Amino acid sequence: MENLLQVSNSTLYDRYPDVFSGISEIISHDGKNDNNLSILSYGCSTGEEVRTLHEKYFPSARITGTDIDSVSLEIAKRLAINNVSFKELNLVKQEGTKYDVIFCMSVLCRIFQSNMKEHPIAFSDFNNTLIELDSKLNVGGYFVIYNSNYSFFDSDIFDKFIGIRHHKIKKSFSEALMFTKELSLMFDDKVCIYKKIK
Repeated sequence: MENLLQVSNSTLYDRYPDVFSGISEIISHDGKNDNNLSILSYGCSTGEEVRTLHEKYFPSARITGTDIDSVSLEIAKRLAINNVSFKELNLVKQEGTKYDVIFCMSVLCRIFQSNMKEHPIAFSDFNNTLIELDSKLNVGGYFVIYNSNYSFFDSDIFDKFIGIRHHKIKKSFSEALMFTKELSLMFDDKVCIYKKIK
């Protein structure tokens, strides 16, 4: 997770409402109450995603936001929301804390430029990041990955997960992202929620 995967810190409030409401409904259907949920927003930027999750979808959950960019994280810390904390990425990596849900929204992607001679993110960086994040996720928890240059199905951790479709989620990546499927043997463009089963 040391490499800078996403070079933009662009973010918006409630940027992915279909995904957020979809995972909220899935968790509720599982009989889980957000009072007991621990959530990690990986690549939280200036905190809009964390604020959205707290205000609209998981008001009682304990939410941690982390980002590699210290300036963005300092802006996020000014939000001062109950049950919400913002931590440096290194701190999150060192702590033994595990989470019930990890959001990784538009972090593992870069838009292709016509002058690029190689892929903007190496598959090994994508894969190693998922392995590290997986070590922070409880069994029975959820990985939510929207917009990535590679398919989660290709990662070394995929056999520990099942992909979950939700009727509100029509696609797992944006049109602007020229999604690469060159490695993918299994690919479902409507799945961005994965439940950890082992």
